[in-house]
Amino acid sequence: MESLMLTEIREQPEAVRKSFVQNRPVIDEILSGLREKPVTYIYLVARGTSDHVGIYAKYLGEFLLGKPVCLSASSIINIYGRSLDLSAALTLAISQSGEGPDLLGVVKDANRSNSLTVGITNFEKSTLAREVNFALLCHAGEEKSVAATKTCTTSMMAGATLLSRWAGVTAHWEMVPEVIAKTLTFFEAIGEKITPFIHEESCVVLARGFNYAAAMETALKIQETCYINARGFSTADFKHGPIAMLHHGFPVIVYAFNGPALTDVRDTLAYLKQIGTHTLLITNNPELAGEASDTLYIPGEVPEEITPFISVVCGQIFAYHLARAKGLNPDAPRGLKKVTKTL
Repeated sequence: MESLMLTEIREQPEAVRKSFVQNRPVIDEILSGLREKPVTYIYLVARGTSDHVGIYAKYLGEFLLGKPVCLSASSIINIYGRSLDLSAALTLAISQSGEGPDLLGVVKDANRSNSLTVGITNFEKSTLAREVNFALLCHAGEEKSVAATKTCTTSMMAGATLLSRWAGVTAHWEMVPEVIAKTLTFFEAIGEKITPFIHEESCVVLARGFNYAAAMETALKIQETCYINARGFSTADFKHGPIAMLHHGFPVIVYAFNGPALTDVRDTLAYLKQIGTHTLLITNNPELAGEASDTLYIPGEVPEEITPFISVVCGQIFAYHLARAKGLNPDAPRGLKKVTKTL
């Protein structure tokens, strides 16, 4: 029987298309609310994969809107009992289940301070959907595998569609389902790249800019399905200490797509080559192929802000293949449940 994770990875083009199309009416309502109650910044709250969706939304929101986007330290509200003045914020809560107590605590505090609250969730009847002023749904259908795949990319699409329409920039997003479908055609090619990672205990995933969120998400997928100490970093942060742990043969995944962030990633690749790490480069730039131990070249020019969808899906496929090669069941990681509740 086919893995649930693999089935759900393959469902993403249609699921993302539904997220793009079916959230339009709610986004119209949100934009109307923003005209009545303008905000000066966005306050994000999420955990796990949803937190990485939030990081992507942070980069995209600041890029498109020119407004600060900050990630919540929810413990301040939920553990330390401090109430925040979020009256000038759009509070954006992201949760596939919509039932995390820590996230709901922040939303309730935001409602008390008269913040405009928006939730992104896969469940229309969830507590989150009831608590927020406006609920954007993933429209992903039931996700049975513990590892979040289609709820990740559909959440990314819901957030991206809201932020781009808010900014008055609507081009390009309709191409994302096709971009994901094309990425899925590299399924076997990605499987051929895992061998140097099979017996390793640690690896790192690097990117810069929009793809930083994808590096974090890929590392999480490897952690939870393969039990490897994978860490995701911005190439900039990586140079401030963690780079010291690298040595000859150390496994590294690098996302490098054409755009303003490419220069810094190119410099990092040169340093990795000097050290002699085993670097798997995933890129749409053919000139970079010789700068890494191994390269997955995905041809085609797409806006850099869309490339994280490619990276995230590549990371899902990589983690699936690696888990299988290690004799693990990616559908049921040890110690994990589909819905994790923390305060």
